[in-house]
Amino acid sequence: MPEHPNVRRFLDLSTAHMKPRTRAEWGLAAPGHVHPTEYGFFVWAGDHEDDETDEGWPPEVTACRRFARSLGCDYLLFDGDADTVEGLEVFDDE
Repeated sequence: MPEHPNVRRFLDLSTAHMKPRTRAEWGLAAPGHVHPTEYGFFVWAGDHEDDETDEGWPPEVTACRRFARSLGCDYLLFDGDADTVEGLEVFDDE
């Protein structure tokens, strides 16, 4: 048994960085590595060394996953109450 538990980082990011259509689709049936929460989604950021992990993700989510990886995060928490981040696209509700 390890001396200490494995602690991982996540990026708290506004759901405004997701297209409304993506939020709606994921609210009905979230893909693998995505877990709906009460106010958003908990998402695996992907493998830091393998950009192929971004295949099949919506483009705006891919940008957020890459940003999270650049900060050393393993996960993202898209949350309705979180702040937006300069440099990532922001989408208005349609």
